[in-house]
Amino acid sequence: MSVFLTVRRGLMALMLAGLSLGSVAQTTGQVTDERSFPPNTKRGVLNMSKYPDVIMDGKIRYTVPATRFYDAQNMLVLPTYLTGNYIIVNYTDNDFGELQKIWILTADERKRVLPKPEVWTPMQFKSNN
Repeated sequence: MSVFLTVRRGLMALMLAGLSLGSVAQTTGQVTDERSFPPNTKRGVLNMSKYPDVIMDGKIRYTVPATRFYDAQNMLVLPTYLTGNYIIVNYTDNDFGELQKIWILTADERKRVLPKPEVWTPMQFKSNN
């Protein structure tokens, strides 16, 4: 009976080691040095003094419960932890003009120029009749 328990413990240890190595391989493969932002991202100066309404570039903008704030390491942060009247950010807004995602920029990201926003143009419809 003791041989069976020893083999079982050995197999369990191998399985745990394999699982931990697999999870380490997954997380190290996802680390990137440069963040990519979605199309139509805008840059602005964020003032959090009147949260839940925020001031973006001197104008009052509205946040919604789905608004996500990301720090310089691209981790989600609670908006109540953000303090300051002059935070340079990239942001996206939804169709109603409410802020959707906000990224706090690093010094290197502030120097980069954002691509020009894409303008939607309707396609011509051709009928084959």
